[in-house]
Amino acid sequence: MKRITFAILILACIAVFAIEPVPPSLSINPTAVTLPPGTSQYFIASFTDGSQMQSCAWAATGVGKNGVKLITTNEEWAVFSDGTLRGVTYMVSGTCTNTAGVRGSANALVSVR
Repeated sequence: MKRITFAILILACIAVFAIEPVPPSLSINPTAVTLPPGTSQYFIASFTDGSQMQSCAWAATGVGKNGVKLITTNEEWAVFSDGTLRGVTYMVSGTCTNTAGVRGSANALVSVR
């Protein structure tokens, strides 16, 4: 009986130490959007485990005259206006950290048609 109890205890310890938590990843929604020229889009970042956002830095390719412009942002979301040129695709990026200190990055595509 002692051997069986000891074996069960060993197996339980192995099972506990073998399972490592997977760190959450970041996602941005929408992941892709097609917009007419000169319009705006709201993007929201979230961690897959639902953890609270501490900070988030937003950026986009194609920033400048006739390009994407960051209108406003906070820790979880950002609003970008798309460019005025048709047929161009931009990438919106977010790099965020949750309150546990986990950092993640994600991208979304904006096509102007």
